[in-house]
Amino acid sequence: MAVIKIPFSAPVANVTTTKGSVTEFEVETKQSDGDLHALEALEVLRQIESQMVGLRQDWDRQAKATEKQLVEIAISVARQALGSDSELIQERVQHFAEQLLHHFSPPEASGLTAFVHPDCVTTLQQWARNSEATDLVCKPDPNLAPGDCRIEADGKGLSASLDSLLNATSIQLGGDES
Repeated sequence: MAVIKIPFSAPVANVTTTKGSVTEFEVETKQSDGDLHALEALEVLRQIESQMVGLRQDWDRQAKATEKQLVEIAISVARQALGSDSELIQERVQHFAEQLLHHFSPPEASGLTAFVHPDCVTTLQQWARNSEATDLVCKPDPNLAPGDCRIEADGKGLSASLDSLLNATSIQLGGDES
């Protein structure tokens, strides 16, 4: 078999023929030093890009973890501050009762019973006398935390608590339910 080698400046360097048709060919690439440096530089850039993507992913994970921790700390501080100040507890029980009463339609508004922690009964009774909820019956429930409130009518009830408020806030801020 005759091998004819024809030098090309293009990437194809050798073509082998038998009986006038091409049966195989070899590609000889002669790269200049500049081409080798460019390929090496390109590979280094790909490695740098890969490392940057990894760093960005690490940064995102750490930022999300830090944000979650900050939300948990803020909710914990709020729970301690709001759960221990007696004046805030009294205001909260009134606020929760007012919010819950808005969910009852006028026919249901009569015969409503509010259950609150025993320390909050007097506060809620005074609030009810000074508001539109004069028919509201206030009863103690030692199972409720100070400041929490449950209102019932005809076997139906709604409740509001500091824990549920803070859990909802935590979820809205991107943390976990605590």
